[in-house]
Amino acid sequence: MRRLAVLLTAVVVLAFPAVAVAKTVPYSFILGKHGRVFTLHLAHTGRIRILLRYSRIRHPKADIIISLATPTDPDGNVVIDSLDKASCTNAGDAKICSAYISGLPAGRYQVRVGLETKVRVITHLTLSWPAV
Repeated sequence: MRRLAVLLTAVVVLAFPAVAVAKTVPYSFILGKHGRVFTLHLAHTGRIRILLRYSRIRHPKADIIISLATPTDPDGNVVIDSLDKASCTNAGDAKICSAYISGLPAGRYQVRVGLETKVRVITHLTLSWPAV
C-alpha cells in the first residue's frame, strides 16, 4: 500500500510541471469588419493550438480567416479558413475549426482573426501555448 502511495505521489509531482507550463485563454467577442489581433509569447519551443467556434445556424455563410504572424514572417500565413472543410466540422448548431501549429521557436506571435463577409459574427476563440 505504501509503494502505491509513493508511486501516485511521484506521478502527480512529475505531471504537475507539464500541466503548469501550458496557458489556455478563451475569448468571446463580436467579430466585425475590422477583425481582431491577439499577441502571445511562446516562452520556449512548442506548439500553438487555435480553436474557433461560432453558430452555423445564425451565420451559415460566415467566412472567418485566422492567420498566424511569426517573428520571421510578419505578414503571416492563413492557418484556418472557416469555409475549408478539412479544418472545420459541424457539431450541432456550431461550426468548430481547429489548428495545431507545432515546432515553433520561442518568440512573440500574432493571431489575426478577420471576417471576409459583411455580417458581424459572435465568435469564441481559444488559444493554447507553452507559457513558462
